[in-house]
Amino acid sequence: MAHQLAGAGFLSDFAQRIKGYTVRHKSLTLLIICALCVLVGTLHGGDRAIAAPAKRTPLLVVGQNDANQWGLWGFYGSEVTNTKARLLYEGNPWMPIVSPSGEFAAYLVYSPAYFRQYQAFPGQPTATNLIVQNLTTGDRLTLSSQPKRVTPDPAHLALALHSDPSWSPDGKHLAWTQIVTDHDAGLNVDMAIEQLVIYDVATAKYHFVVARLPDHFFYTDGGKRTPSVSAIAWGAGGIAVEVRRADFDGGPAVYIYSPSGSLIAHTDDLGSYRFASGQMVWVKVGNADYIGNIAAPILIDPATGSIYHIPGTLELYNSASPNGLSMFFGSDPGNDATTSWLIARAGVVIGSESGLNISSNYGAVISPDGTQIANVVYQGQGTQGGVQFYHDGNYYALNMPDVAGISWGVPAWRVRLAPGETF
Repeated sequence: MAHQLAGAGFLSDFAQRIKGYTVRHKSLTLLIICALCVLVGTLHGGDRAIAAPAKRTPLLVVGQNDANQWGLWGFYGSEVTNTKARLLYEGNPWMPIVSPSGEFAAYLVYSPAYFRQYQAFPGQPTATNLIVQNLTTGDRLTLSSQPKRVTPDPAHLALALHSDPSWSPDGKHLAWTQIVTDHDAGLNVDMAIEQLVIYDVATAKYHFVVARLPDHFFYTDGGKRTPSVSAIAWGAGGIAVEVRRADFDGGPAVYIYSPSGSLIAHTDDLGSYRFASGQMVWVKVGNADYIGNIAAPILIDPATGSIYHIPGTLELYNSASPNGLSMFFGSDPGNDATTSWLIARAGVVIGSESGLNISSNYGAVISPDGTQIANVVYQGQGTQGGVQFYHDGNYYALNMPDVAGISWGVPAWRVRLAPGETF
């Protein structure tokens, strides 16, 4: 992974991108320049992780061990419970997004500089840094962090908010959205400007491909306004950006951009379709790619924005083993704990399981070799939290006091057509 910025070339490219904003959009020009400073200031000198080299894509667990250490843990063995966990990041990371090659994980962490001051100014937006970690060497690099004078003090608020990142289908680029504000500099004081950024892994160059995304919603609590950071998913049809434009019970809008930042299509107010926030995924129907949602029975055509009802059910598998194990909805008697999920191998149903946490990409996952299913057991669901595994009809468990979520390679979704249905 490249650790150096090709400074002169990138700055020339950057100057061309903001040339049109110099006169009419002075504040936006300042925003992009300040955002560039945030990014460039953290590009050099990635810190070392606490992990030893790996030989395979590990099961990644965000949780707490028996010694009350919170962090990102990696399990590298084929039988997870027989493998000692390696601490990849100690702290409170968000869920890691694994690259298509399985070599890198990108994830957010709370900004230490920001949270050292947070207790004095509670209720402010959550400042995050974006990290990429090499799962083979353990090296990690901070791609985007905070303004130099970062503070939650509302009179001098300065911070950067980031969306969860998303890898390009070929793993050569990483995309995210960000909101950067600095009150003392008069920069994006109302936090209305959100940008779409792409990082090129090979050249270590950043590209601000959309200088201002459509307006987003603000949550209000006790007079404090917190912007709703967009969610993104990069697939074969482009970069889908989910912008929440109403309150939590309302519906978001989805905008599909090309990697160069051109708007391809969009669709508005998906609330009537139960399009849940943060659960947008790319879905295959045969050889075609659509935008879907784990909680909503619809597909969005990325080329037109047209909406279609799913003629079947969503099926979860691992992109590295499309003919391995998969999971899809069976029946729901009205109780989440007894919802039945069917397990298939190479398309043939081989069993069922209740209580799988398949409502997100981080509750139930399939191993990259397609032979195991891992499922989070949250506190309160059993005698102890942890992860339960299904392997060749047998079950085994990894006990941990608390688990927030898991990741194992790259999850993928497709439509399992109902009998007699076509699309």
